[in-house]
Amino acid sequence: MKLIFIMLSLILLHGCSSVPEARFDSVAPSQPEAQLLEQARQLFSAGDYTQARARAEQALALNSASAEAWFAVAASWFGMEEYRNSIEAARLAARYRSDLLPDIYLLLGAAHERLDEPWQALRTWRYGSQRYPDNALLHYRLALMYIRLDKPELAADTLKTVLRLEPLNPDPHFQLGMLYADHGYRTPALLALSMALALAPEIGPASLINTTIDALLGIRRTATSDVVHTTPAAALRTDEGDFSVAETALSKLWTARTDRGVDADAPAMLRAAYEELFRILQAMPVSERQVFVPAFYVPVYKAIADKGLADVFINHIFQGRQEPQFRQWLKEHAGQEAQLQDVIRRHYASGTLGVDP
Repeated sequence: MKLIFIMLSLILLHGCSSVPEARFDSVAPSQPEAQLLEQARQLFSAGDYTQARARAEQALALNSASAEAWFAVAASWFGMEEYRNSIEAARLAARYRSDLLPDIYLLLGAAHERLDEPWQALRTWRYGSQRYPDNALLHYRLALMYIRLDKPELAADTLKTVLRLEPLNPDPHFQLGMLYADHGYRTPALLALSMALALAPEIGPASLINTTIDALLGIRRTATSDVVHTTPAAALRTDEGDFSVAETALSKLWTARTDRGVDADAPAMLRAAYEELFRILQAMPVSERQVFVPAFYVPVYKAIADKGLADVFINHIFQGRQEPQFRQWLKEHAGQEAQLQDVIRRHYASGTLGVDP
């Protein structure tokens, strides 16, 4: 029975895509067609999807071999929330070779998703990402669908691909960090979630990120809003890198603070944890195995520490918290955030990104 389940899962996951193969050359629009399509774009941008579709269909009547016209029709149907019609038009657009194919695959998958057809969406985005391996958005939509379908390992691998393509995009850092947090990888989760905040402190899920970081570090609030800490157990999973030294140090940190009679204070606890984390990361040897987290995240944290910007990093990522200490520190050290951002940008622009074996 288990074998049958596995086989069915593989068929669903790797089954034939519903996307038709692009076999024909798209015919470039004539001037009248281009004018109609420009009108359709303007109407679409204004939210008048019905009239946008009408203009696109007029262009299509002049040239039925135009991928651009079919795509405009599909997008207009999507805007009108007529997702089945959008799929049919997008499938016709996908028959033609054009620069629009990645956008067509994105739209087609999104329409399937809106119709609650997740496996069709997954297969569409998987097909598109294979055809266009450098298109980060196709990989990202695929990763989110893997998450929705409870395929965490496939989601994590796909998010790593997104990060290699767009390391300065905070969203895949956030998604990967949450996957790590949910599956017992504390230090990798801290590194990924913190980098999401470093790139965009006001990112939409900043509150969730801060709550998750607190949980990972054993920081919690009581019903009366008092801050207390527990001693988090060391995470022992090492397939995303051996962070046993960091895990042990973080687990012992709160005991040592309690023994010294230090009161529970969230900002002080966060500073202590991240100072310890930076100290350990800076001393870590270069990984001989090109496992993603040691190869992708550890070097950038080393670069930040080497430039003496660890304090800036800590206050920068936590400036959106309710405690004012982090924002006050940044006011007193104006200009240093720009240095931090420059170090991160330069590091990832250097092309030294991690790859799995």
